[in-house]
Amino acid sequence: MAAKKRRKFTSEFRATVVLEVISGRMTVAQAASKFKIMDGAIYEWRAAALERLPLLFEMKAPEQEGQERIAELAARWQWRFYDPVDVLRDCPMRRFVTCLLSRCFGIDFWRPF
Repeated sequence: MAAKKRRKFTSEFRATVVLEVISGRMTVAQAASKFKIMDGAIYEWRAAALERLPLLFEMKAPEQEGQERIAELAARWQWRFYDPVDVLRDCPMRRFVTCLLSRCFGIDFWRPF
């Protein structure tokens, strides 16, 4: 007789089941019967969710962290954000420099000054 494979549940499924139980729409026994899972698993998922719930309010949103990091790097490396065309516009040897950059490094600055 072949052994049964262990089922794996996605995070979304676990969240759905736990929200049904925590919100009071279902008891653990009703959720276990409806979703065909053991009630012990639901108790574990609920405990883990309630344990980690305070962390939700401590974390920053990923977009907010990204914007703060961009602002920090822009302040630190501000001199690197100049447009090369603006720098070359005032350069007396701009034709030589643009030719050198395009041939040696493959950087194309052949925009009109």
